[in-house]
Amino acid sequence: MNMRFRWHGPRYDRRMLTVLRELLPFLAALYVLDCLTLVGSGQRIFSSCFGRDSRLRRNGLALAGLLPLDHAFAISRRSLVATGERLFLPPAAAPGAAAFLEEAWTAVPYEAAGNLAVEGKEIRFGTGRRWRLATAAEARDLAAVIAELVALPPGAREGHAAAWSARALAPEPLLARIEAFEATVNPVVALGWALFCALFVALPPLVYLGVPPARLTGTLLAGVAFLWAGTAAASAWTVRRLRRRGLIGGEGALLAICLSLPSAMRAGLHLGHDLLHGFDFVAAATALLPRRAVLPLLRAELHGASCAIAGGGGEGWRRSWEQRRRQLAGVARHLQLSDAEILLPPLRRERGAAGYCPFCDSEFLPGPSHCADCGTPLLNW
Repeated sequence: MNMRFRWHGPRYDRRMLTVLRELLPFLAALYVLDCLTLVGSGQRIFSSCFGRDSRLRRNGLALAGLLPLDHAFAISRRSLVATGERLFLPPAAAPGAAAFLEEAWTAVPYEAAGNLAVEGKEIRFGTGRRWRLATAAEARDLAAVIAELVALPPGAREGHAAAWSARALAPEPLLARIEAFEATVNPVVALGWALFCALFVALPPLVYLGVPPARLTGTLLAGVAFLWAGTAAASAWTVRRLRRRGLIGGEGALLAICLSLPSAMRAGLHLGHDLLHGFDFVAAATALLPRRAVLPLLRAELHGASCAIAGGGGEGWRRSWEQRRRQLAGVARHLQLSDAEILLPPLRRERGAAGYCPFCDSEFLPGPSHCADCGTPLLNW
């Protein structure tokens, strides 16, 4: 009987190693797929890779964090504009200053906005119009704002919308939210990092190089299972805490963390995907991006607001953008910059260039007054 046990043990170890040699590349491929995200039109992702400063991911396929220590937050590029008479929904795709002109936006009367429904990331109006946001939490927040505006008398709507816009543009509350989120999810991030190291750092030498002892492989697999269960339990507890504090609006991809081993390794990232709900893209950029990356965005936003004011829209439309331009001054104060400093032109790359486009960063020789790529009125050096 003892001889049979000794013969069966090595055979079982060999089978387990064979399975693991085939399984680990598959798990690594799933991990890379979990890192990939499709950034839709009108949406943006702020993400870090290898623990470095956050970067802005635009339309298309992008890597949203490669290590469990990284983060990725989604937000819509533009929010709604509200006047006393109607709502304006942003265009899904419009280049340069065209995205700041009234004719590019979709006007929705308040009568139609009163009958809306939220389905996932979409807000559906009674007229059949659909508006897709970056996250479901963002859709719920904006639907609540629209409901508040509909309930107000016409004369009070514009002031209410301006107050909401000012709150959304304030970087300080968002910085406090991010700090509170990071402090809350630290245990989950630590468990995800331990799970990553056990599976992709400690296990491959045992499987592919035959590092002794052989029974250590089984022990390590048991540790992986324990860490996975611990990560799922800690994530469930953390989600409840985050929701009670109003930091996130959904379940934070809890089901994916419980069912997918690669998602469990990146649990902290998945929990914070909708952390930016209720805030403006400019506030998010100010809070998450390094200063050198924020300045071009602010320069383009100020120029776009000026184009919206001078673009010939209705009186309510122009007042909304005048109000936004004043509110952007608060963002500049947070960065300890003046409007003049933000609007300072970038370093000239082409000798003889006289104008540049703050949206597509193109430079032009004397003569053109508008960008040939996006139609934006050029700024001069």
